[in-house]
Amino acid sequence: MDHTGVQVTFISGDKALWPGRGPLETNVIDNFRDGDWRNERGAYLVHMVDDNQVDFATQMAISKGYVGRELEEQIRYLSSHTVRLFSHNEALPDPDNRLTLSKTNKDILGIPHPEVYYKLPEYTVKSCEHTRKVFKELIGLMHGTDEEWTPGYFPQDHPSGSTIMGTDPKDSVVDGHCRTHDHENLFIASSSVFSTVGTGNITLTVAALALRVADTLKKELLHA
Repeated sequence: MDHTGVQVTFISGDKALWPGRGPLETNVIDNFRDGDWRNERGAYLVHMVDDNQVDFATQMAISKGYVGRELEEQIRYLSSHTVRLFSHNEALPDPDNRLTLSKTNKDILGIPHPEVYYKLPEYTVKSCEHTRKVFKELIGLMHGTDEEWTPGYFPQDHPSGSTIMGTDPKDSVVDGHCRTHDHENLFIASSSVFSTVGTGNITLTVAALALRVADTLKKELLHA
C-alpha cells in the first residue's frame, strides 16, 4: 500500500503568497477524511505545500520566452504566486497486492529476487477522481492559471503492508506485538506490518510500533 494521491501546481491569480518563506507545511484540509461516502471511495487529506517554487517559476518563465529584465520580473511574480497541492488518499488492503519471493529469478548468491504485485484499488481510484474535482474547485476559487498536473497518480513513497499484522498466520505475518508467527524471536517494527493505511503520515505510528516492540523485549529479557 501507499498514499497514492493527486498533485497539481498552478499560478494563483490573487495576491502573492510567497511560498518557501516559512515552515514546509503550514496547513491541511481535512474535510474529506471521513463520511458515509467511505463505503464507496477512500478518504483523503489535502496538503498545500509551502516549499520554494523558484525553479518551477524559472522554467515556466523561460518556456514562455521571457528574457532579460522581463524574465527577472516574471520569475519574481510566478515564484510568489505558485501553489502546489497534493493529497494522501486512503488505501485498503488487497490480498492480490503482495510481495513474494521469485521461484525463477535469483541473485549470484542464490537468494530469490522479490516479486511485487500491485494494482491500484478501485476504492482509491474513485477517491483520486474526487480529489481532482476538489482541486479544480480550489484552483477556480484562487483564479488559478497554468495548471500542471502530475500524470496519473502521485506516489507519496510511504510503503506500507507486505508483512501485515494479524491473529491468523494464514493471512498475516506478525502478531499484535510485531512478533512473526513463524519465528518467536523475530520482530518487525516498520510500516510493513500495517494492515491498512489511512490519510495521515505513517511516521508516528511506526515510532509507536517500535516502542511496543521495545516494551515487549524489555519484559521478556527481564524475565528470561
